[in-house]
Amino acid sequence: MKTLSIGLASWIIQDGNYPDFEAGRQYRFALEFFPTSVAASRNRSRYLEPRDGCDYAFGGQVVLVWPEVVVLDAGILIYHEGSVDGLPPVGEYAAGELYLGVDPFFWSETHAKRWGAPNLFYDWHIEEVLLETTPWIESLDDQGRKIRRRAEVAQSFAAVARTNAFEDDDGNAHYVLRCARV
Repeated sequence: MKTLSIGLASWIIQDGNYPDFEAGRQYRFALEFFPTSVAASRNRSRYLEPRDGCDYAFGGQVVLVWPEVVVLDAGILIYHEGSVDGLPPVGEYAAGELYLGVDPFFWSETHAKRWGAPNLFYDWHIEEVLLETTPWIESLDDQGRKIRRRAEVAQSFAAVARTNAFEDDDGNAHYVLRCARV
């Protein structure tokens, strides 16, 4: 399988779900997706086509739909916590766009333990760790509280040897793990 860019928020490590990730090492985890757009598709192919960062155009078969989780086969099995608007029934195909990230714990701690749940765990070789360096912008929300969001400019990243979830970006880091399935 080709190399995938998989997103990782620092809080996932800070919660104790994984150790810091290091380039050149192997880890086991499931993949969670966040749909941007989804529609039924007549194209019966499974694929993840890279866009920017951890965003992909995808095609895949609907494998499982429970009220609290959805599983797609897009060449690898991936899940989404919750329902997905526009998703066709089990056995049918969907296409659209999504963000791909490391399972924070929803699959490993809950769904994977249910009867009938497919195995979504894969071994991954981390080829490269990228730390997002896109600038932060501070503003106030409707209640006057400070909020931070990334500037609406092209995303930027710096290669690092490993994540440092408690220190990088003041503990608010977003990483991209460039991974190959083992």
